[in-house]
Amino acid sequence: MTTFFPHLYEYCRVISLLEENNFRKSGDEIQKRGRKRFPNVSYGCPQETKITKCFLTFNQDNESKDIGFLKYLEIKAENLRESTYNPLKFYNVTIETILKTRTELSNINKYEKPLNWPLSYEQLMQTKSLEIKHWIVIDAILCIEIAKTLPFFCKLSVQDQQTLLRTTTLLNTCLTEAYYSYVASSDVLIFPDGFAPTMSPAFLTSHNDFFIGVVEPLKRIKMTKEEYILLKTIIFCSSKSDEISVEGKEILEKEFHRYSRLLLNYIQAKYGNAPGAVRYSQILSVMEAMIYFSQKRKRILCLF
Repeated sequence: MTTFFPHLYEYCRVISLLEENNFRKSGDEIQKRGRKRFPNVSYGCPQETKITKCFLTFNQDNESKDIGFLKYLEIKAENLRESTYNPLKFYNVTIETILKTRTELSNINKYEKPLNWPLSYEQLMQTKSLEIKHWIVIDAILCIEIAKTLPFFCKLSVQDQQTLLRTTTLLNTCLTEAYYSYVASSDVLIFPDGFAPTMSPAFLTSHNDFFIGVVEPLKRIKMTKEEYILLKTIIFCSSKSDEISVEGKEILEKEFHRYSRLLLNYIQAKYGNAPGAVRYSQILSVMEAMIYFSQKRKRILCLF
């Protein structure tokens, strides 16, 4: 996975909005000073000079539907994650095998949420090894299940689909686990059954900076669910692998811009133009952090 940098279009839009906001503030200050020095000079009618905070109207049906669909998928995946779902048959198979299998997101009713979750440390230590869930595998599989249902995914060739998932799944797995740990009000990586890697002696203290640090970027900006699911989708569109075909790259580039604009439009409708632009850059910084932590996680996994 190559390091992602915000695309020029989105970056320039952020900068221009910030500059516009500063220009307006400067204009207000100039007029205030002018009125103090020359109180009898007219500065125009209030309707012409009044500057109000500009909020975008977020009422486009397609954009609202897109976010609604992504939330629907995430809720399905979240319910599976917090249930008895444990895809043992996928633990040692290829991505191609998972892609050929019907998505389990439509079978959520087959599973139920364990009533005794989260388990205490003592209960976790008494749990048999066969009953322990391998969360990184489960979360990776759930990320693949979500990707399979994204509208643009079926437009890619099978080879491009596999390459895309090989280069983005670990990154989105880190984001998923960090987000739900943050939602659980945990300062460290924690899973639905109550297990936290920092509990286990198998994970050396030297790796605690990953298990603690990965949650911090989301906690710092208080990431919302809408921001999380949109960033997750943007990541799925952001692979720069040379193994992806020209046609596949064109599809991903188009979808990357579409979901990036959707995220920017959504947060500007919520916060306003300039504050929304700042928020947008903060969300992209979370992506940069997840790239760093996913690379760090690769090194940790190689030790076990």
